[in-house]
Amino acid sequence: MNKTIENRFFGIFIQGGIASMCVDVLRKKYDLGSSKRKDPLLGEWQEFYFNELSQKIKEAEGALEFDDNALFSEIENNIEEIKNNPKELDKYCATLLAPFAEFLRMVRPIKHRKKEWQKRMEDAELLLKSNNDEDKEFAEELKLRAKEEEERQKEIEMGYWEITQMATKCPPTENFDTYLAERHVEAVFNYIMHILDNYSIRLDWVLAQNGIDLMRLQEECSIYLLEDRLMPRYTHIAGTTEIARKVFGSLREQQGASKTEEVASDNQPPQHERIINKEELRNYFNNEFCGVKPSIVNYFKYLIDDLKIDRNGKDAACIAKLIYESKHMTNKPNTFSAWHRAFCNLADFPYVEYRPNKINTDNIKENFKYLL
Repeated sequence: MNKTIENRFFGIFIQGGIASMCVDVLRKKYDLGSSKRKDPLLGEWQEFYFNELSQKIKEAEGALEFDDNALFSEIENNIEEIKNNPKELDKYCATLLAPFAEFLRMVRPIKHRKKEWQKRMEDAELLLKSNNDEDKEFAEELKLRAKEEEERQKEIEMGYWEITQMATKCPPTENFDTYLAERHVEAVFNYIMHILDNYSIRLDWVLAQNGIDLMRLQEECSIYLLEDRLMPRYTHIAGTTEIARKVFGSLREQQGASKTEEVASDNQPPQHERIINKEELRNYFNNEFCGVKPSIVNYFKYLIDDLKIDRNGKDAACIAKLIYESKHMTNKPNTFSAWHRAFCNLADFPYVEYRPNKINTDNIKENFKYLL
């Protein structure tokens, strides 16, 4: 098995690689550590992060020049070599995700660190059942810490998301060369995220061709490269969205067949599960918002994550209004009422009729600022 190109590519993301160096600089520059910094960086530390490490990033940029066709040719050859050995194939597929684990924990902590604060909440619930007042007091403290950690993780992820947006948007009042020179690390980080995004799409396609579901593999490894499958993003590989749908539809059928016994043995009573019509909803947003164009963040996946949270009719109306007034919306219905009803249907939210001028979005605007 040949892993020459793989190892060179993965070196971008492992500890000490250019991706982790970018994170080190940006974490200090924008205060994106696990807890907020109380004092500014001074003296030697400021020199190290903002000058020495930034210079090392410039010197390491050659690592970002690689042939992705050669990379995936190597991956496909390795899969072909071991495809008749299920255990070896499972191990190998896991190695295609493992190098990104630590990097993703830092820049996309919401999902990658969710189990940590959930475990604290579970521990707190157990302590609350105790008859000991000290245990109950400690439990309340644990719950507070878990909640604070969850909120901090959201701030961190949004911070890195805003950096990728910043790196590609030069205000018309500023000189582009000057703007880029002052944000060189941000631009490199944005390009790295673009590389990771392209790798995720292509890996998903290659694995699907071999009957392997990346979405399922991600859950097994707790490493999430890909949030959603938006068919337009596969057209450069598949040729058309119809072919892409056919390939992934076939994969779902295979995975469904393998789960027949598991489903049959589930004695839990059936529960309603909300289903978001992502493909139809995507048609209401421009390509830039959905990350179809190069070097642009896929904001649509952030929206889908927020829509997965159960909400009442009032909140659904607020989100619908934010979208309707957003510059990212396309194929906009003639009236808000028509859009509101269509949105609730696509997001599987309860529909409660509201007049647009009676909808106050102030309470949720902060959580959906990527729509503004």
